Amino acid sequence: AVVSTQSTGASTLTLAHRMQIFFIAIHLVIFTIYKARPKYLEHVFVCLICVLPPIVSAVPFFGDKIHYGFAGDWCWIKDGTSYNNLLRLLCFYIWVLLFLCVELVSFLFVITKVSSQIQVLRADGVPDSTLEQYKKHIIPLLFYPLVNILLAIPPCATRLYFLNKETVQLLHPHRLLQRL
Repeated sequence: AVVSTQSTGASTLTLAHRMQIFFIAIHLVIFTIYKARPKYLEHVFVCLICVLPPIVSAVPFFGDKIHYGFAGDWCWIKDGTSYNNLLRLLCFYIWVLLFLCVELVSFLFVITKVSSQIQVLRADGVPDSTLEQYKKHIIPLLFYPLVNILLAIPPCATRLYFLNKETVQLLHPHRLLQRL
C-alpha cells in the first residue's frame, strides 16, 4: 500500500511537471504569434495539469491486479511482463515523448519567429531598448522547453531501446482493444 501510494504520487507529480513545461512551450508559441498573453488558456492549462496526471497515474490500479510496486531506479510499475512494459509506456513515456515532440517544434518555431520579428523591427527603426525588452521577455522562457527536452531524451531513449518484441506486439491496436 505504501509503495502504491508513493508510486502514484511520484508518477502524478512527474507527469504534472512535464505537462507544465509542455504548456509553457504552447504558451510561448501563442504569445509569439499573437503578441498577447492569453490569460484564459492559463486556467485551462492549470485544470488539465490537475486532472490528467492523476487519471493517467491511476491506470495501473485497474485490471486483475495492482501493477505498481518497486521496480528499480527509474519506474514504479513492476517489471516482468510485457503488459507492465506497455503500462509504463502508456502511463508515462508516450506522454513524455508527445510533450518532447511538441516542445521541440515549438522551440524551433519560436526561435525562427523571434529572429525574423527582430530583423523586421530593426529594419523599421525600432529603438534597441524596445528590442532588448522584447528579447528579455521571450528568450528566458525558451530555456524551460530546452532543458526539459535535454533531460527527458535519455530515459525515454533507454525505455524504448529495452522494449521487447512481446511489448511491441501489444502496441498494435487490436491487441490494445483485447486488453480492455
